[in-house]
Amino acid sequence: LPQGLKGTDICVDMNTAKHVGGDLYDFVQFDDGRLGLMVGDVSGKGVPAALFMAQIISQFRNFSSIFDSPAKTLNELNNTISRESKSGLFVTVVFLIYNPDTREVRVASAGHLPPFLFRGGQLLEKIEVEEGMPIGLMEGVDFSEKRLTLNKDDMLLLYTDGVTEARNKLKKDFDEEGIIAALKNKPDLSSQQAVELLKGAIESFVGRAPQHDDITIMTLRAV
Repeated sequence: LPQGLKGTDICVDMNTAKHVGGDLYDFVQFDDGRLGLMVGDVSGKGVPAALFMAQIISQFRNFSSIFDSPAKTLNELNNTISRESKSGLFVTVVFLIYNPDTREVRVASAGHLPPFLFRGGQLLEKIEVEEGMPIGLMEGVDFSEKRLTLNKDDMLLLYTDGVTEARNKLKKDFDEEGIIAALKNKPDLSSQQAVELLKGAIESFVGRAPQHDDITIMTLRAV
């Protein structure tokens, strides 16, 4: 995790379904104190997905250090991966930049599940971004951004579909309702407490059913 950041409380947890997972995440620390958070999910599994993921992370770190905009970063990442990758794989990505001084958030998404914004122990918003398809399908795709400002103690949740599609032996999915129920009416959670609570809720729901997909949970709380 990034070190020495003021105004942020961050936690991330990844639980892979196999030895080589398909989820990825990364952090970017900017010189002016802003912080970038990225979560992604590769379409495949195994060694090809791992090699593709390494390529994604390398190029993401390159472009996120050059561009000031999440949308521009994803645009350049997509063009490069679409042009250079021969794997036939794609990746969904959500990338946000957070300014702890102003609590402003800029979010762009490449076909990934929308982050959740919790305020006072309630789901305030699913942060939907208008434009953006998965990285690696085709060049020339437009990506857009959404901007919002957090209040003190607001919490952002980023996650992969291993959370919502966690399945019990009755073939029922944990779904978005499971996320909301796990964190509802708990306004004073730290980022780590929120992650642990959600992990515990998923484990209780799934029971003895086997895990079939990677589960990644990332939280950011404005402090």
